[in-house]
Amino acid sequence: MNKLLIKLLIILHILFFVSWIVLFFIPLSLWENRITYQFHYVYGIIFLNLIWGGFMKFFNINSNTFICPLTTFTQYLRGYSFKDTRNNQHLFISEIFNKFNLKYSNITEKIGATLSLVIVSYLYLI
Repeated sequence: MNKLLIKLLIILHILFFVSWIVLFFIPLSLWENRITYQFHYVYGIIFLNLIWGGFMKFFNINSNTFICPLTTFTQYLRGYSFKDTRNNQHLFISEIFNKFNLKYSNITEKIGATLSLVIVSYLYLI
């Protein structure tokens, strides 16, 4: 049962990540409110991760302040307690890239995330 739940959480992760990217390519002629939706979607995910990271501080004072709940529960189902650093410092993106034997640096991930936030914010605010 745990393996099935882990696969479900991984699929949810993939759906959230892919939809984050795909939203950039949907023309406004097809979806007039796409920019507003994308802005709230992206910042909603960020806010949720910050809230969850703050909550996880109760379990591990040294944990990150930005933690995805899906990652936490995936790692928990794999046998890592909430206090385990592998539960709050694990990156889903790294896991997926490693499965496909793709190499990237942490700075690439940070630049990509920052760039997407800047683009989404710019499109929303103009």
